[in-house]
Amino acid sequence: MIIVISGPSGVGKNAVTKELVKLDTRFEIAVTCTTRHPRENEINGIDYYFVDEETFKKMIYEGKLAEYSIVHGNLYGIPQMYIDLG
Repeated sequence: MIIVISGPSGVGKNAVTKELVKLDTRFEIAVTCTTRHPRENEINGIDYYFVDEETFKKMIYEGKLAEYSIVHGNLYGIPQMYIDLG
């Protein structure tokens, strides 16, 4: 089963998903890819997979992203592997 938590920036999506994972170990958070630079305290592979634009576009071409979009000038996408595992 796949549950999608969606909403505008800053509404608390991460807070909701972190609480779900705490409440039930069957939940897992899909780590998304982004071309934006990491913020302080963000960890590659935990918060996001931080990649450059060339790598991101290669992932699109190779079908490694289930979906992707541009947000505030940065690319964001969900790795296909999470959908395949879902």
